[in-house]
Amino acid sequence: MHASAQARTPGRLAAWGGLLLGAPGAVLWGCQYNVRDVGFVDLENEPYVCYALVNPDTPAAWTSNLAQTASSLFTDTNLRFELLGGDDAAMPPALKELDRAERRQRPFAVLVSPDGPVLPVSFGEAARPSAPPDPVLEGLVTSPLREQIVRQACESYAVVLLLEGTEPAQNARARQAIQSAIDQTAGQLKSLPKAIAQPPSLVVLDQAAAPREQVLLWSLRADGDKARETRAAVIYGKARWIGPLMRGEEISDGNLTRIMSIIGADCECGLDLSWTRGTRLPVRWGEAVRRQAAKSLGFDPESPMVQAEVGRILEKSHVRPARQAQGAVAPGEPVPAPSERAATPGPVRTNTAPTPRAPTGATLAEGQIDTRNASVRRLLVFAGVAGALILGVGLLILVRRGGKNG
Repeated sequence: MHASAQARTPGRLAAWGGLLLGAPGAVLWGCQYNVRDVGFVDLENEPYVCYALVNPDTPAAWTSNLAQTASSLFTDTNLRFELLGGDDAAMPPALKELDRAERRQRPFAVLVSPDGPVLPVSFGEAARPSAPPDPVLEGLVTSPLREQIVRQACESYAVVLLLEGTEPAQNARARQAIQSAIDQTAGQLKSLPKAIAQPPSLVVLDQAAAPREQVLLWSLRADGDKARETRAAVIYGKARWIGPLMRGEEISDGNLTRIMSIIGADCECGLDLSWTRGTRLPVRWGEAVRRQAAKSLGFDPESPMVQAEVGRILEKSHVRPARQAQGAVAPGEPVPAPSERAATPGPVRTNTAPTPRAPTGATLAEGQIDTRNASVRRLLVFAGVAGALILGVGLLILVRRGGKNG
């Protein structure tokens, strides 16, 4: 081999080695998640809190039953239970806003949103010593419509929740606008950075069923004086409400399409992800739902590895706490298109992530690799690239040695 060729060989090998060493970062850290994926990963530790207030003369057996029932029912939910007694001075600040006379009517419960609003809840007949508190607490945790929202959010691109008002014409116009937005989004599924199989779905709450969904309406700020008006909200991921609660004429295919276009976007495309985190609805998220979500996503959103990577993505995006993010678009304002949303620096979320559960993805045959998992896919791609580079380096060495021997 000529001296010049010998001199160039180490340089070429170094270049190959540099490419080989650089490949892991390029392949492993390329974002494989879209906003919908990230919406299933729960890193916030901001639950709804249910405070149960009892008197010293409340029967001990009833109080004990209440605590045990809450411990069972609140498992696998984003609600926390606290039992309070004693004087008003020891009350959390959120409860001191309640009327003093109302606070004396114990036992009763108060549900406090991570965004601040408070919902007093009467035990009614369940406050009798012989009556179990299960129905009241169960109603805080879940409801038929919330269960439907959770299931469809797992399976589809997103859920558009239509809260019907008292005007049939307004309801019909809203349905038409929602269906138009769903159709437009469905037509773009194949062009997304990451494929999403099912288009957005429509869930409707009519006036007759509204009294059974008071906790849901309260969590959406949809209760109160304007409950007669037609409203709509977009929900995705782990029951996250994204964007404003739209009312009347605000429910347009343009507003809806712009909100839903965010959900399919790449999570590292320069978006301000604080807007996408939204506020989670109070829901139960049990084992069956976790498996359903993992199967739909192709990865387990509760995997420690996935949570760590999503945490890095959110930190890079300067995600603000969820209670600030929900107010990013005021009700009544047109929702800006994704290109109009510049990344806005803000404080990084420092809440402690919940203790991760063991992976709960779809069951695989023994020895089978779940290639749907984003991290596994990246590892397999890297292994292929690394193998090809190593083979190339080996062939180069053999060619050089052959030339030298000749």
